[in-house]
Amino acid sequence: AQAELLLESGATWPAKIVAKANVPAKASSAEFRLDVLGNERLGQWFEIGPVAGIWPGVVFGITGGVMGGGAEIQFQAVGPKAMLPEKTTLEFAQEGMKIEVAGNEYAAWAVRNQVDGNSSYFVKVKGCPDSILFMPYAEEADAEATVLRLV
Repeated sequence: AQAELLLESGATWPAKIVAKANVPAKASSAEFRLDVLGNERLGQWFEIGPVAGIWPGVVFGITGGVMGGGAEIQFQAVGPKAMLPEKTTLEFAQEGMKIEVAGNEYAAWAVRNQVDGNSSYFVKVKGCPDSILFMPYAEEADAEATVLRLV
């Protein structure tokens, strides 16, 4: 978090504090791209990748499902961004991983394909997950992940 120090000794300092408090925060740019693709025949897909730089792979996880309906990861792929790949070769694909974050258990899959600004990781999910988790692939047990609540 960032804080700004105001050094004011004049009579107008209360008004300046109120004005500063009501200035909208500057939006920080995301370090990732996220898109959701839905097609009646192809199903529901999440597309993820870095805005810049290179990820050494991707980990993606889901929790539960709306009203106990369940959600499950069915397929993963890597290919050019903005289009589902026709074919893919996965490097060190992993399925059935369990990741715990803030008391929630995520069912996760991962690949070690490099993903950059021109490529994406695609994952097909059946059902409606309560939340998703994704991050660049990391060997560390306490790596940083993005968690988005969907319901």
